[in-house]
Amino acid sequence: MVPPGLKNLLLFAGPKEVGHKPALIVAISAARGGSYPVNELRTSGYKNSRLVYIPEHVLVQDVADVLVGEKPASDRDAWLRRRIEFADRILLEYAKALAPIRSSGLTEHADFPYGM
Repeated sequence: MVPPGLKNLLLFAGPKEVGHKPALIVAISAARGGSYPVNELRTSGYKNSRLVYIPEHVLVQDVADVLVGEKPASDRDAWLRRRIEFADRILLEYAKALAPIRSSGLTEHADFPYGM
């Protein structure tokens, strides 16, 4: 479940704050689950804010066993660290790509504040 505080923040954040800016979804689970919050955010976490969730996401499962020290504790831990680095690089590229769109002024249409 997405924390209610985050959902509330996303409902209050408008296009001026987060519109046409990329976001990376990161979900955490104490066990092998954790995928439902990713789906929940993708389906309803951007309502009227025009936040752009990038296609990548990070799912940290068995959180007590990974990302504990500076060095990976297992093959899964090493894979997850590489996955996080990859997703971070993709997020940065999306940020670079969307910056000209925001600065163009095209996204500031008072006629369509809530999309369709």
